[in-house]
Amino acid sequence: MKQYLLKDLFQKKIDKKVEEEDTTIYENEKSKEISNIVNMILKITKSHYINSNIEKQVKDLVDEYNASINEIYNNNNTILNIKCMDENILYCNLLSNLKDILDRLNKYKDYYIILDLINNIINVIDENNAPDKINDDLINDIITIKNTVLPFLGNQDIIIEIKQILLKEKENIYLYINNKEDNVLLKYHDINEFKLYIRENIHPHLYKLYFDTRDKDIENEIKEGYNILSKGLFVKSKNDYLNFIFNEINKLIYEINTNGNDLEKNKLKELLSYEINDEETISIKFIEKLYCSVYKIIIDMEQSEKREKKFKKYLIKIK
Repeated sequence: MKQYLLKDLFQKKIDKKVEEEDTTIYENEKSKEISNIVNMILKITKSHYINSNIEKQVKDLVDEYNASINEIYNNNNTILNIKCMDENILYCNLLSNLKDILDRLNKYKDYYIILDLINNIINVIDENNAPDKINDDLINDIITIKNTVLPFLGNQDIIIEIKQILLKEKENIYLYINNKEDNVLLKYHDINEFKLYIRENIHPHLYKLYFDTRDKDIENEIKEGYNILSKGLFVKSKNDYLNFIFNEINKLIYEINTNGNDLEKNKLKELLSYEINDEETISIKFIEKLYCSVYKIIIDMEQSEKREKKFKKYLIKIK
């Protein structure tokens, strides 16, 4: 009898030890699963320089989860936040939330990158937390408009209008990402399309600013500058704003002629083949439209280069 009791007691200890080991393995697997998802999220945010509060959102979710687990432990698994919950429910909720973030991040990665660009531009406009090293053409153009062009005109209203455009797009992107509005239709799908869209929206505001102040001298400078551009020569204008646009067009033309293919060069040649009559009235809007058209060729070049690189990866060489 005594031998039987000892054997039974010994078996119970073994069973308890095995159960504890199984629980530990199970918990480690859970922790590993969460860590894997968090690492995937952070890998995407860091590799694409996405900073739109996603890392903080992940940290807050994990911190809230840990705090809830501790609360359950301290309250002997009774009641948490007036809801009957256990650690498994909390774990499943955390896992579901993290997977949702990862899914949205993969699906809307390009839009998160656009959101970061919008935030950086707004910071530049507000002169608050601007990036130390700015390597973005749109941001640099906004800086030039803000610090060089507008002080020359003595009017800063346009920069406020630009900020309002950006804030509106930021709101639309958030609604689109979070599926809060079914009728939100964005007119861009990646960072390059967004930049072109913003430029097309900014230029009418710049044109409006100049509309009442343009004169014959400016019109003559536009005609003369365009004729020089069409001959493939460098344009320099006395007017600061025109000089800014012509300088940007000059850089784009050089890029196309240097790195573009025959199709892209022909598109540029066609753009510059328009003949202006002496009697024809030309406004700043004409040269701004030309800038957007030339910039569109640059966007097409970049997309073509990405596509070429993508398909080259799949080519197989046999020695």
